[in-house]
Amino acid sequence: MRTAPMLRRLITLAVVGVLTGLTGCSAAAPTGTGAPSSTPPAPAGFPVTITTTLGQTVIPAQPQKVVTLIDDEFVVALGVVPVAMSRSPFGSTGMTPVVEEALGSAATPELLDVTAGWPYEKIRLLEPDLILGGVTKQDYDGLAAIAPTLPYEESSTTESWQDRQRTVGRALGKSAEADALVEKVEAEIAETAASLGDAWNGKTFSFAFAFGQGQVSAMRNPDEAAAQLLGELGLVMDDASQALSNPDGSGRVTLNLESLGALAADVVLVAGPADDLVEQVTRNPGFIAAAEARGATVVVLPLDQAMPLVRPSALSASDAAKAVADALRAQD
Repeated sequence: MRTAPMLRRLITLAVVGVLTGLTGCSAAAPTGTGAPSSTPPAPAGFPVTITTTLGQTVIPAQPQKVVTLIDDEFVVALGVVPVAMSRSPFGSTGMTPVVEEALGSAATPELLDVTAGWPYEKIRLLEPDLILGGVTKQDYDGLAAIAPTLPYEESSTTESWQDRQRTVGRALGKSAEADALVEKVEAEIAETAASLGDAWNGKTFSFAFAFGQGQVSAMRNPDEAAAQLLGELGLVMDDASQALSNPDGSGRVTLNLESLGALAADVVLVAGPADDLVEQVTRNPGFIAAAEARGATVVVLPLDQAMPLVRPSALSASDAAKAVADALRAQD
C-alpha cells in the first residue's frame, strides 16, 4: 500500500484530530448573521431543539439545504444530499467510498477544502438552513452565526453511531427512517457476531493507528464508539489500554515508539495511511517482544477497513464489523 506524500498529509489532517481528541478546524469566525431573512412554515415536529456539548441547537423548520463539515455519512444514509460537504482525502473523488456509493446518481455536493479551517464565507453564500460542524466553541459560534449548527452531543469518539444517527434523523425530520436504519444495521452486526462463534468471545483487544512518523495513537476509552462496535463482536478492551493516561483526558493517547509494548493484548488491531507507518508498530522490537510474550494475534487492517473504526457510521459500521470478523477468522 503506497500513499503519495500529499495524500498522506491530507489523511493525517483528516484523522489526527479524532485519533487524539484535538480536532478543530478553527479559523477567524465571521461576525453578523447570514441566515435567510424568512423561513417557510414549520412542518409537524418542528421546531426541533437539540442539546449538545456546545449549547442548544434550534432548528425551526425541516432543513432543505444542509452543509456537512462533519458526519456527512449520517446525512447521506437518510437519503439527504448535502449542498456541500468537506472534501475527504479518502477516495479519488473527494468523497469516502461509502458516501459515493450511497449518493449513486445524485448530484455531487460542492466539496469544501477545510484543511486551513472552516470556509465561513463560502458556507454563508450557500445559504444553508442546517450545518453539521463545530468541534470547538469558536468553530460553533462562527458557524451558528450563519445557520443552526449541530455539533456532537457528546464527543466525536464517545457518541455511538446509533445515537448520532438518531440525532441527525431528528434534525432532518427523519426520525422514523433513522430508527429503522439503526435497527437494520444492528441486526447485520449481530449476524456477523454470531457467525464469528465463540472462539474470540471475551478476548481482549487494543487498537493502534500509526498516523505519522513516531506517532501512534492508541484507543483507551472502552466507552468510545469504536470500542463499542468491537464489543458487539465479543471483544473487550485490554486493561493495559484502559490504563493508558492522557493529560487532556481525551479518548485516544499518542504513544512514542518506546511505549508500544503497552499495546500487547489477545488481539492487536493496527492500521495507518502507509505501510512504513504501520511497520513502526509491527516491526518495533518492544512491541514484538510484548506481543510474543502475550501470545497476541496481530491484525493489520487496510486503511479503508480501519477508518470506520475511527468513526463508525450507519453506512460503514456493518462492513467494519465484517472486516474485523473476516480478519479474525483468517487467524483460526
